[in-house]
Amino acid sequence: MKSIKSITTTLITGLLTTGLFLSFTACNQQSPLTPEESYEQSATLFKKPLRTIDAVLAEDTTISSVNEQGSTDLFYNEYQDAYAGGKITLEQGSKFVVLYNSLTPPEALSGGSVILTMTCTTDQANQQQLFEFGPHGSTFEPAATVYFHYTGSNPKLYYIEEDGTYTEQQPDDVDTKNQWLIVTINHFSRYAVSWAE
Repeated sequence: MKSIKSITTTLITGLLTTGLFLSFTACNQQSPLTPEESYEQSATLFKKPLRTIDAVLAEDTTISSVNEQGSTDLFYNEYQDAYAGGKITLEQGSKFVVLYNSLTPPEALSGGSVILTMTCTTDQANQQQLFEFGPHGSTFEPAATVYFHYTGSNPKLYYIEEDGTYTEQQPDDVDTKNQWLIVTINHFSRYAVSWAE
């Protein structure tokens, strides 16, 4: 009886010591990010160069473009029949914000976690940015908010129709301090932002 207690005590002490050591090691890793940047980074699950469908079809190598994609995983709460809210923040300054219980995903994804994506393709030669969102077919009620970041002056916002034509759209608000064109959306569409130097 005494030996079983002794063995159990030794085992528990060893596990606790190992757990504390691993926690201490994880907390002391050097990070190039400040706590604020680490928080923002956590909202963006991945950022890597991507090729848009339009770029693949056009195969135009004369366009100088930079692609960036961010995402957020919205978890489904089956007891409340609601999706969590979330935010995507891109390094170039644009962001997408969706509130709790706002998302209705495409029927094929309903009832499980949904990864929302925001892709920005910056065409530096033509001074414009193209924005795409996914998954296609997602709707938002109340509306989600997109903050399109622009550089330069005289920014213009365009809705990209299914056939690829651009229709100029007035933003809901313009934040000149942070250089955002602010738009509320009820469903995912493609947008373009252009500016002058």
